Amino acid sequence: MATLLPCGRDAVSAQRLALIGLIAAGAICIGQSRAYADGGENCDNAAVITALPFIDAGDTNFFANDYQLTCVFGEAGDSNARDVVYKYTPKQDESVSISLSGSAYDTELYVFEGACPDEDLPIACSDDDAFGPDGRNFNAHIANVELSAGITYYIVIDGYLDERGLYVITMDSSDCGSCIDGATLENEPNCGLGEDGLPDDFINGGCNSEIPIFMSMVDGETICGSIASNPVTGARDTDWYELVLTETRIVTWIVSAEFRTQFGIIDTGGVADCEAASCFLTFTESAACQPSYVSTQLDEGTWWFYVAPFFQDEGACESDYTATILTILPADFNGDGVVNTSDLLILLGYWGPCPEQPNPCAPDLNGDGIVNTSDLLILFASWE
Repeated sequence: MATLLPCGRDAVSAQRLALIGLIAAGAICIGQSRAYADGGENCDNAAVITALPFIDAGDTNFFANDYQLTCVFGEAGDSNARDVVYKYTPKQDESVSISLSGSAYDTELYVFEGACPDEDLPIACSDDDAFGPDGRNFNAHIANVELSAGITYYIVIDGYLDERGLYVITMDSSDCGSCIDGATLENEPNCGLGEDGLPDDFINGGCNSEIPIFMSMVDGETICGSIASNPVTGARDTDWYELVLTETRIVTWIVSAEFRTQFGIIDTGGVADCEAASCFLTFTESAACQPSYVSTQLDEGTWWFYVAPFFQDEGACESDYTATILTILPADFNGDGVVNTSDLLILLGYWGPCPEQPNPCAPDLNGDGIVNTSDLLILFASWE
């Protein structure tokens, strides 16, 4: 089939900001189980990262300016930005990558070893190395930080000068794409002697296979997959996954890979028909070892999810990735699995015009920029 293109780039930023609002409300948190999102106020009560890959989000507007640090621009003490702190103690020596890509303000990122920030310099820092939802590369990203087993590392999310707001943090091993316990194996052969240098895909080649075939998945499932590509012939392995929804859900597709990825959610209109798969509802590209995500609201029906390497990149056989699918009810603002009085109170707290972006407005369920009776009726339709 023809190469799929994004249905509309303008929608991507809004979808990411909506997801940030949902994660910040505690609806989504990957890598551990916590009752709420956000990092800690300072190093003494830093939020604990217990497993990788990890993705979380929050809003620094609700925190104080505890640390006056600088990374590349400005002088020490220049920063008046509010900050949050996470901590991680690896069980073995490992190299990790940490990113604030997708955050809604000009971020800075620091990693300290063994103690809270004081007179010691961070072992790693970043200012402008990744892209935010507005397309500017003002988000921080640190690659290949070497960590030692048994030592606690403090990760400080800060801002340039007095910048603050909604952030997304992703963290994964630099040996990324490695399978995790409890995941589903794709079990696809990537090495072969086909005409294009790749084997025929009888597992999940989707609409690119002679006979379309998809790998089914369910809410909360993590897939361990692999790909290959041949830059000489232009051939590449494209993996397609299928999710069947029985009701409207907000769906998030998270991918971490040891290669540069292109991935997204395909617009099928909810119908399992390759002729209907005309473009991506939401689509993104991610660097190697930089976990990223796409998110959008999907109605009842059959939907397809796509992962592939860049066309120009040569992917060795068995280049690995992990992909996780998560869904929540649109009106389940606190992420407890039900729509009830708690969610109603959150909606009422936003009553009236939504705050200006990038501030979240998850209770605006119909997307008209105002939280009013129309959104209330949508909430009650999901009431349990």
